[in-house]
Amino acid sequence: MMKKLYVLIFILNLTLILQSYEWVNFIETDEIVYNYYHSEADGVDYLATESGLRIENSAYDGLYQNGDLQCRDIWVDSDNVVYVIFGSGSYSDGLYTFSPETGFSVVDYYFNPKFIKEGTFTEEVKLSIPGNLLTQVGDSWDNITEFAHKDVFDYTESPEYKFASTDRGFYNYLIGDEGLFASRQNFGIVTSNLIDEASGVASSRLNQGVLWTHNDSGGGPFAYAMNELGSHLGIYTIAGANNRDWEDMAIGTNPTTGEAELYFADIGDNGTNNDIKYIYVVPEPVVSPTQQPQAVQISVSHTVQFRYPGDVKYDAETLLYDERTDSFIIITKRHQDDEGGFDRIFSIPNSNSNSVLVAEYLGNVSFPADLLAYCGATGGDISPDGNFILLKSYQHIFMWARGNRSIANTLAQDYVTVPYVIEPQGEAIAWRFDGNGYFTVSEEQGGIEATIYFYSKKRWRKASDKPIRKTEYNVNEDKLYGVIEGDGEDAGVWSSIDDGVNWVLELPLEGIDDINFDVHDCLFVSWKVSDIPEDYNRVGVYYEGNFTYLNDDLGGDGVFSMTYNNVFDHATIFISTTSGVKMLEDYANEISNSDNETVLPISKIVSFPNPFVDVSTIRVYGKNIKEVSIYNIRGQKIELEYNTETKKEGITDITWKANQIIPSGIYIVKVKLSSGVLAKKIVKL
Repeated sequence: MMKKLYVLIFILNLTLILQSYEWVNFIETDEIVYNYYHSEADGVDYLATESGLRIENSAYDGLYQNGDLQCRDIWVDSDNVVYVIFGSGSYSDGLYTFSPETGFSVVDYYFNPKFIKEGTFTEEVKLSIPGNLLTQVGDSWDNITEFAHKDVFDYTESPEYKFASTDRGFYNYLIGDEGLFASRQNFGIVTSNLIDEASGVASSRLNQGVLWTHNDSGGGPFAYAMNELGSHLGIYTIAGANNRDWEDMAIGTNPTTGEAELYFADIGDNGTNNDIKYIYVVPEPVVSPTQQPQAVQISVSHTVQFRYPGDVKYDAETLLYDERTDSFIIITKRHQDDEGGFDRIFSIPNSNSNSVLVAEYLGNVSFPADLLAYCGATGGDISPDGNFILLKSYQHIFMWARGNRSIANTLAQDYVTVPYVIEPQGEAIAWRFDGNGYFTVSEEQGGIEATIYFYSKKRWRKASDKPIRKTEYNVNEDKLYGVIEGDGEDAGVWSSIDDGVNWVLELPLEGIDDINFDVHDCLFVSWKVSDIPEDYNRVGVYYEGNFTYLNDDLGGDGVFSMTYNNVFDHATIFISTTSGVKMLEDYANEISNSDNETVLPISKIVSFPNPFVDVSTIRVYGKNIKEVSIYNIRGQKIELEYNTETKKEGITDITWKANQIIPSGIYIVKVKLSSGVLAKKIVKL
């Protein structure tokens, strides 16, 4: 009974609140306003209008025109440099900077750019132009490869992802980890019990989704096929080969025939007993990643025999195949008696000669000098495009950017350490066939099954084919919202809780163009069409399953965009219309019922700004605050210094000054009232 009563009271309060709204003229103009930007640094208001750039609340108020170009969007950087984009279907369209003293200066010409926007969490700045999305890098604007030939409609961020809606689907990009690659993913157990000492691995380019592997010494001349999830696909016996001590394998393309080939390196020599080493070249068979396990015999096309200069018997565990030179690279494993330890680089041509070749010494790998003896390179691979080299030790994975350099010159350069979680006797590593990450395979040891792990390259990926347009991320719900335009059955507001992969229709509405949230987590929607009758919809608000139109006071104005302006005295929604900028008076302040009693929203907690840098204000709607506490994402309580101010009866502001010792991240604010506990998620930048 109490629960039902609570819901009824909630709906009553919402109705009372919505009855109190009023659209107020904030900045009146005689021209269409496409976008509104408030600079928090100096309090200046910038309007992108059909006639140019309009400035208010400064010493330089007025309209600034750039010929007859229409100003479409504005952004002000941390140095107070004003960027504006002009888009009128003219050859003068593009990105400009502006100052009242010098006027407009072109940065570059772009035909009909769409928006310029700074990321909430990364502070990266994106510029949308037809056929690509650009990102600001220093003083330049670089293309993002994944968006070539795509139109990008919006850009949004959460603490962990970047999002972009395009004409070819919805994309996301993981930003939660440092570096170039994401954290380790467990793709699956190696299901074949025949693979217990996987010493090398390769990702097939001929059979995408198939991995090749082999066992260490004594494993027989067998290649094993499995898919990326570890399912066994077959055992392939290699006629003409002998497995004395296979330590690594590679994959490549025959430069003459263009056919895919597998390379198996018999180069292990723990006792340094063997003069001659072997590399077996095998045409790659066709395999399906979904086939049932097969037993197939394949054959060696030729064998490369070699020895090291001076007849030194090195132990090695790493084979690279360089398609640019059609040669094999061997990296030896460091020895105890080497001063400081060295991993030597040798090169052998891919020759079908019956002669024993002498490997060419090319130099040493620029590994850290403090790596332990016998703990040098255990595996490696060159990326499919030839531009990156990975070398693996038992404790680390190192990567070199090659560019146009030779292998030896590359491995003498500085490297970066990429993510790796130590595995049981983990030796094998391979780039995925598309270069979008790398696999490692552990050996079966101590009752732990051999496992396939993947480290994904952090890049833009298509998350969904949904034709999402405008998007907003609600940090308090940890939920992404997006608009599907038009009048079809999918039109309306959609939401996603898994970073844009799966979407649920939250609010069916035809013809909406924009969405935004206010400080109270109310979702606003708007319609921008300007030549519509006065009784047509302009703005609506959706909150906790209730939707209400807010068309009063708007007359015939079409709404081109909505902005949430986090100004302390009136944190609310601003709309850019055909006659200026209007502000929705903050309807969540106290209101009165017919008996002149104070009616408050149901006890709730909001914060602004959120995210914040140094200071966050937490506003509590509720009486009798007993305790305030803040916890980090691990549940650890943070030492809290805060000030409280009672705004009105039942409304209290708590100001938290998070000093520099408090790291960036997600925090939970808990406020204990006599009637219960309120919680709010806030983000410190």
